[in-house]
Amino acid sequence: MRTLRYSPDNTRKPRPLDAFRGRDRVSACIQVLTHMPAVFSAAAMKLSLRSLLTATLGISKSHIAKGGLSKLKPRMEAKALETARTRARERALANGWTNADYVALEAGMPRLSTGEIAPLASWVHGMQSQEHMLLPLTTSLAVERDELIEFLRHAVAVDDPAAFRDAVLEAIVDEHLDHPENADLDMLRQWELMETWEDVTGPFESLTQVLMFDFIAALDAEWGARYFASMEPQPIFPWVASRMNPSWHPATAAKQRNLVFRPTRRLLEFSHAIIEHAYLGTWPEGPPGRQAIATDAGIEDYVVGNLFDGTRKLSFDEFQSYWLEMCSQHRFQHKRKGYMFFPNVLALIALGWECTLVKTGRGMKLESSLLLDETDYRGRWRFYRELWESELGPVENANGELKKWPEWLLQQALRPPSFG
Repeated sequence: MRTLRYSPDNTRKPRPLDAFRGRDRVSACIQVLTHMPAVFSAAAMKLSLRSLLTATLGISKSHIAKGGLSKLKPRMEAKALETARTRARERALANGWTNADYVALEAGMPRLSTGEIAPLASWVHGMQSQEHMLLPLTTSLAVERDELIEFLRHAVAVDDPAAFRDAVLEAIVDEHLDHPENADLDMLRQWELMETWEDVTGPFESLTQVLMFDFIAALDAEWGARYFASMEPQPIFPWVASRMNPSWHPATAAKQRNLVFRPTRRLLEFSHAIIEHAYLGTWPEGPPGRQAIATDAGIEDYVVGNLFDGTRKLSFDEFQSYWLEMCSQHRFQHKRKGYMFFPNVLALIALGWECTLVKTGRGMKLESSLLLDETDYRGRWRFYRELWESELGPVENANGELKKWPEWLLQQALRPPSFG
């Protein structure tokens, strides 16, 4: 996954990983993979990862900041896990779940071969339970990724770079992680020659990003096919990813506002458009403006403006409230019945990307934004759609029975031509 980071002042800020070297840096990359579900869940609640872990596990922020999660004694680890289960049950009951429903959810959590809960697969399991839309293909893939991550973690723990290298090589070949359409022989040879943790560090840091975006593309393939079953197959999540302002130009960028259209903005615009299409049967002529969203969501115009420019964060619960209100407005105006199913997965991805793709400084000023490589992402999405074609249906709309997406949405490139 060849992403590109844009920074208005063209500077590179130090990253947390920069504090580590060799084996410790590889271990830190594995932590990034392990914490991905927690990072996205924290963003949905407008919390930092540290705050979420403190609230969930009952462990102090200072202890977490010092890497304490990987150094917990067995008794404290068991206590933290029990605290997490108790608080998760409390949140579920507060949100309208019955105790029986929650017990069933917990009992059905995917597990590793060791019997422990599989983090990534459990995240998908929780999302599908909230949306009442099963995602068995993505869940199965997530278990495989959890097993890989657990094996890599063990290899680091026992200081076995050879076992680590061999596991990565197997994953690259079997899961087409280098590129879904063509095995990168240079990449394979590079990994075959690795012998030390220093050899592994740089390539595995790149592969960490690949593992995350490749999995999201797989989730996109299954969820999009099921949620938008009547529409022509298209990758959905890039429509809520960071996007450069199409009018961006290097000569005027220093004075231009809204250089990046953030995931929150794009989530609100896309949601309003698909709701309008669902109730009217036609697409709007272009992305809805602030006023249209504010009116239909029942909020002030300036609130939408603040959400657009990032000076105000959006939570999962707030978005769900806006979604229901927009549906209500269209039902009333156009005398239609029923509600569209709430796109739980879409919201979690967009809010997670708002936190991970966009970095801000003081006053929520934009520092940088990570831009997806659309060609690479689309290739990964297509790989999974074709792999799962027997369950999800063909990728191409050969008979023309499926509905078409609006041209303005299909033309929303994440990087303008002037960006290079």
